[in-house]
Amino acid sequence: MAAVIMCFLYFSNGGSFGTIIYLIVMLLTIMQMVIPPRFQLWLLFGILYAIIFILLVLEYLHPDWVVPYHSRVERLLDHGIGILYTVFFITVVIVVFRRSYIRERNQVRRQNEDLLLLKAELEQSVALANDRHERIQIILKELHHRVKNNLQVISSLLALQYNRMEDDAARASLEASRTRIEAMALIHKGLYQNEDVSAVEIGQYLASLAGSLAGSFGYGSEVIKIDVQLQQDLLDIDRAIPLGLIVNELVSNAFKHAFSGIEQPQVRITLIQRGHGLELQVADNGRGLQDMDDLQKPGSFGMKLVRTLVLQLNAQLHVEHNKGTIFRIVIT
Repeated sequence: MAAVIMCFLYFSNGGSFGTIIYLIVMLLTIMQMVIPPRFQLWLLFGILYAIIFILLVLEYLHPDWVVPYHSRVERLLDHGIGILYTVFFITVVIVVFRRSYIRERNQVRRQNEDLLLLKAELEQSVALANDRHERIQIILKELHHRVKNNLQVISSLLALQYNRMEDDAARASLEASRTRIEAMALIHKGLYQNEDVSAVEIGQYLASLAGSLAGSFGYGSEVIKIDVQLQQDLLDIDRAIPLGLIVNELVSNAFKHAFSGIEQPQVRITLIQRGHGLELQVADNGRGLQDMDDLQKPGSFGMKLVRTLVLQLNAQLHVEHNKGTIFRIVIT
């Protein structure tokens, strides 16, 4: 319908000598500013330019369809009115789009102000959270420090009591308790010295624990070899404390019972990453267990503690004999 009306106006107003071409070009300009870019290609350049081309071809083939101007004055008047229409529509378009631009600009400005305000609130919240986190970290470090000091006090008290005891069995019990407390104290020492108070550097912890155990039984630190193969050396406290106590018991048992008559005693502690789990191995080159039932003896408190800690870790305990004894704790 629009094409028919445009053809009628075109031929009724002098054809290519008239003002309809101007109006079509003006309409193209307005449409180009209004319609979305994805429709401009086929709508503007496909349809409207096609209409102009068809009108010019029809005028060339049928010049008798053109209604000419009757006078020069009529032609000038028609062009003048066309120019006035063009100026009017362009003014309207400019005003409308300027208002739209101002409205969009104000909206964007308000959104930017809201975003800046939100950013400031977020930065303030992050700063408060960081401050609280730092305070919590300080409190936890102080807590671990005090726990470590308290455990060392208990260890010192046990050492004093150990020196006053004459019964060998009681002295052995006190010494075993003292080494277990020392193992836990080393954990808390590592926690307050570490940036992350919820995890401990397990390699450094095992080295300190092994050196302390070797010294307490009169051996040098070179007797114990440590091999940690983890993706990260940090281990959470929920697993580090049970593992430390297990190592303490197994290494202490090796020093107590395995090395009688062994010229070059050796203990190897290995902690390996197995997928999402861990495998702890404590091996010695001692005499080995004469009877596997020794592990189940009612009087063996150390092995009872090991089995309890293995259950706590949801792990499995395996014992092997290969030029000594190998304890494997597989944590899934």
